[in-house]
Amino acid sequence: MHNRIRFIIISGLIMGAFALVGAGCTKAKPIEPDSISLQWWGVWNESDQVAPLIAAYQASHQYVKISYKKFRFEEFEDKLIQALAEDQGPDIISINNTWTRRHQSKILPMPDKPISVVAGKTQKKGTGTEVVYKQTDTPVLNIKTLKDKFVPAVYDDVVIDGKIYALPLSLDSLVLMYNRSILAQAKITKAPSNWQEVLNASPLVTLQDKEGKLTRSAAALGTANNIPRFFDVLSLLMMQSGAQMTDQSGKAATFHQVQNLTAENPPAAGALEYYTNFANPNKESYTWNASQPNAVEAFASGQLAMMFGYAYHLPQLKAKAPGLDIGIAPMP
Repeated sequence: MHNRIRFIIISGLIMGAFALVGAGCTKAKPIEPDSISLQWWGVWNESDQVAPLIAAYQASHQYVKISYKKFRFEEFEDKLIQALAEDQGPDIISINNTWTRRHQSKILPMPDKPISVVAGKTQKKGTGTEVVYKQTDTPVLNIKTLKDKFVPAVYDDVVIDGKIYALPLSLDSLVLMYNRSILAQAKITKAPSNWQEVLNASPLVTLQDKEGKLTRSAAALGTANNIPRFFDVLSLLMMQSGAQMTDQSGKAATFHQVQNLTAENPPAAGALEYYTNFANPNKESYTWNASQPNAVEAFASGQLAMMFGYAYHLPQLKAKAPGLDIGIAPMP
C-alpha cells in the first residue's frame, strides 16, 4: 500500500494507468509482469456495480487483481486518513468531488508523459537465445483533451495547479425524493418543481400533535446534523439565488458578498433565511427541527414527505422500507 494514493475516483471519479516492466529470462516464453494487487475504496457504488469494470480491466491485464471495499459515507474519511497514516491505504479511491483539494496532498496526479509498458520474450538466435523487448506507450489525458471531452465543472473539480487529479466515472446529481402517498393525502398531485411550491406544500403536509410536536414533516430542510448532505442542498439554494460561492481560484469563499451595486444584501443571505425558516416554529413553513430523526430514517418510516438526496440514498430507503411508494423528481 502507499501513503500517497496512485489512483482516484471522484463521485465516482477515476484516473490512472499501470506502469509495468518485465525482466528478461532465458525461458522460451513471453516475459510476464509481476502480479499486482490493488485496493479500491468507495462509498457510493455497491460491489456488483463496479464488478463489470473490474472484470473488463482484469481481462486485458491478467496480472492485476483489484479488490473493492465499500464504506459508509460518515466513516470513509476517518478510515482513509487512519489507513494512510499506517501506510495501509488503498490504491484507488472514490471520493466526493468537493474533497479533491482537501486531500490533494495524499493523491498522485496524472503523469505528464505517456506511461511505458515494457515486456520481453526470448527467441532463438544462432545456437543461443536472446531477449527481445517491446515497449508500448499508453497515452495519458492532457488538460486540453479534458476540456474538450468533459463539462466545465469537471475541470474545476479535478485540475489543481495545472495537474489532473481525477476523472469522472459518473456524475450524480441531487434529486427530490418524495412519498407519493403522503403528497396524495395532502391533495398535492405532482412533486414540487420550484422552491415556491415546496414552500406552499409545507403547511399542507405538516402535522403536529396537541403539544406541538411534529408527527409528519413536509421536507427535510432548515437544520444540519439530521439532513444528509445538507451542505449540498443549501449551496444549491445559494447558487440558484445568484451567489458566487468562491473566487476564480476556488480557494476563497465569496458567497457572503453582495453580487452587484444595486443589491443591499448578498443573495446567499436570502437563501439561508428561506432554508432556516423550515425549522422556525414561528413561520408558516415550519416542518422540521433538530430533534427530528435523520432524514433517511424519517422518510423510510413515513414521517417525511420529501427529502433531497443522491442515487446512493435510494437503495438505502428501499432496504429500510421495501413497500414505500417513492417518487423521483428533478431538484426544484
